[in-house]
Amino acid sequence: MNTNHSPTPWQLVGNDIYAADGITLTARPWGPAGLIQDTNAEHRANADIIIRAVNSHAALVAALEAALPQIERHVCRYPDGSVSDNPALAQAKAALALAKGAK
Repeated sequence: MNTNHSPTPWQLVGNDIYAADGITLTARPWGPAGLIQDTNAEHRANADIIIRAVNSHAALVAALEAALPQIERHVCRYPDGSVSDNPALAQAKAALALAKGAK
């Protein structure tokens, strides 16, 4: 996965998303005819979720990477050393893989 993205935190200013280095990352909706003049709540909600996802990504990945071995070792391991088929553990591993770029 390419990690050479614009630095965080990102923020919404007007209708544009700005990276921490001041570079503008467009948040304006484009259609076949070009820029759509759109200032509705859905557009702002889309920009907000993009910003929250980007700004929390590294912290969430780090938290899952730190927690998964502990969960596996202390919550999901049987006395014989095998690991239980725990749906929450599987979900956490899948989420981490997705966050790291798995398809």
